[in-house]
Amino acid sequence: MGIRQDNNHELDILEENIAIYRSLYESVYDAIFLMKGDIFVDCNPRALQMFRCKKEDIVGKTPYEDFSPPVQPDGRDSHQKTLEKIKATLKGNPQVFEWQYRRFDGTLFLAQVSLNSMNLGNGEYMQAIVRDISEWKETKAALQASEERYRLLFDNAPLGLYRTTPDGRILMANPAMIRMLGYSSLDELFLRNLEKDDVFLNYSRKEFKAVMEREGRVDGLEAAWKRRDGSVLWVRESAVAIRDKDGKVMYYDGIVEDITERKVAQERLQDSEEKYRTLVEYSNCLIYIFRRNRLIFVNRTACDVLGYFLFAAFALAFAVKVPMFPFHTWLPDAHTEAPTPGSVILAGVMLKLGTYGFIRFAIPMFPAAAGRFTIPLMALAVIGVVWGSLMAWYQKDMKRLVAYSSVAHLGIVMLGMFAFTMEGLQGSLLQMVNHGISTGALFLLVGVIYERRHTRLIAEFGGIGRVMKAYVAFFTIVTLSSIGLPGTNGFVGEFLVLFGTFKAALSSPAFKTTGIVLGVFAATGVILGAVYMLSMIRKVFYGPITNPKNKDLKDLNLREIVILTTLVIVIFWIGIFPNFFLNKSRATMQHLISNYQAQIVQNRDAGHKKTTRIAVVTHEELK
Repeated sequence: MGIRQDNNHELDILEENIAIYRSLYESVYDAIFLMKGDIFVDCNPRALQMFRCKKEDIVGKTPYEDFSPPVQPDGRDSHQKTLEKIKATLKGNPQVFEWQYRRFDGTLFLAQVSLNSMNLGNGEYMQAIVRDISEWKETKAALQASEERYRLLFDNAPLGLYRTTPDGRILMANPAMIRMLGYSSLDELFLRNLEKDDVFLNYSRKEFKAVMEREGRVDGLEAAWKRRDGSVLWVRESAVAIRDKDGKVMYYDGIVEDITERKVAQERLQDSEEKYRTLVEYSNCLIYIFRRNRLIFVNRTACDVLGYFLFAAFALAFAVKVPMFPFHTWLPDAHTEAPTPGSVILAGVMLKLGTYGFIRFAIPMFPAAAGRFTIPLMALAVIGVVWGSLMAWYQKDMKRLVAYSSVAHLGIVMLGMFAFTMEGLQGSLLQMVNHGISTGALFLLVGVIYERRHTRLIAEFGGIGRVMKAYVAFFTIVTLSSIGLPGTNGFVGEFLVLFGTFKAALSSPAFKTTGIVLGVFAATGVILGAVYMLSMIRKVFYGPITNPKNKDLKDLNLREIVILTTLVIVIFWIGIFPNFFLNKSRATMQHLISNYQAQIVQNRDAGHKKTTRIAVVTHEELK
């Protein structure tokens, strides 16, 4: 009974093993054939897929007649080679070899065959395991061809190719790289370390590695290396960091292009261009370069001369607007014919557009030209001061007298502006404001008396201070402001202008005599201003009433008093607290002076000659 149980147990194990073998036999990826001699007696499903046929198409057939080409790739006869392999296997020597098969549809493929013998009890059989290696062979052949091409390119590339460890040791370099660095063999180059040895002239390896760590590559980085003999090698380098699966850098692969000749030529060209540009830039000739009828370059001298013309054009336009002598002739007629509001706007705002144009556009845009025209413009300004004062003294019409006084006051503005000192410029700017307030107030006051008498002739008045006491008080205050009495706005502006003019004269030996003369005449104009304005006050307001029409003149009404009081407050505000206004313009004026002085120094250092010739160069002539 026990024997029977043991036999049953052994049968169960045997059946289980057979089932496992059958499962492996049918599910394995490789094709498996069972052969009796040189005849197929069985195969697994993978074999049917591989040969694209049915099982009955395989069983009973030979591998060399039905499933192989007549001749193998090595030139051996398939039949003869099959018999040799079978014979060797049956002698107990398992065979592993490559074989070219032919599928049932006629297509060929390459396989690796493992041939083993086995004894199954009823005879000796052979097991053939066939693995399709066509794709592997093709991939291997392609890889080999690629490696050969890479090696060919690596050895014959005109660019230097290298591989280094992260710490700078050279692992690989092609012949071009070896020659580039002046070595005769790779063995000599192996001794170098890019980080420890003195390889670079102006290139930090740490910076290179930092870029690698941050971006993973470096593209087109130019650097100066040293050859073995110490000579300079300019290169353009591109490299990439090769990392392992953990992200750690294993090595750097790089390409190096020798750009020494180009760099030397570039430096020579740059040196030549610098010499040429210096010659052209500082030549005393006007040089223009045209391309296709378009101006693409002008040298410094041309810019200066063009600046002179442009400044002259701007100056002419603004001089008419100021107006400066001798472009002032339109102003008295304009004031005389204009109604009172028109005269106030013209004196308070419109005339300042001319002076503003000088200080905001003409001088900042063309400081060098402004420096060249300083003395002529200052001379015209002083002539305007004296001429305007004399003409005002001569006038018999109060409004025309105030109009000519504007010519004199604006001459003071222009004089301080072109002194190019802080005091002169700030006095000029403040005097613009003062002129608008004082002269505007005078035109208002003249308008008040004109509305009552419909005449502005000085001879028509006399002694009206007896009937218009408030009017006389306001007129006198504004007049004292206009002639620059200390404590009023006019004094601060005129004093700063005259002080700035004398300061400019004393600080410049070449301008000393001229500046002092101009300052003296300007001061004379201030004195003349007091003469004609006080003379008018005496004739109009003081003495007996000579004209019966003036006996019933009405004094200022409340509206007129409020308007004039506002102007008087501003007059004394500026006169007593001028720094409130001067501080706001100091930074701007300092910038204007700095720009002007820098341009003057630059032109002086350039060493331009006074005589200038003109040369026009076309693009075609430069070729």
